[in-house]
Amino acid sequence: MISLSEIAIKQARGKLAFDKEDLARGVADLQLSVLPYTEKHAYGLFDLPMCHADPFDRQIIAQALAEDIPVVTSDRTSAFIQI
Repeated sequence: MISLSEIAIKQARGKLAFDKEDLARGVADLQLSVLPYTEKHAYGLFDLPMCHADPFDRQIIAQALAEDIPVVTSDRTSAFIQI
């Protein structure tokens, strides 16, 4: 849900040139599972160091840690976090 929200905001700001139907089609075509963002994930934010100031990145990292799933990124400024 976090990534979908970030994509919607970037599209609204003109940073991405596709709409929600394109996004929904991509999610379906890639057979992606969309994880809900829960209270457990939000509480995980308290345990994160301030390696990332971006709130979406922080939420994704907290969720990944809570669910024990890897985060894959092409962001060259991302730091490896091990907690």
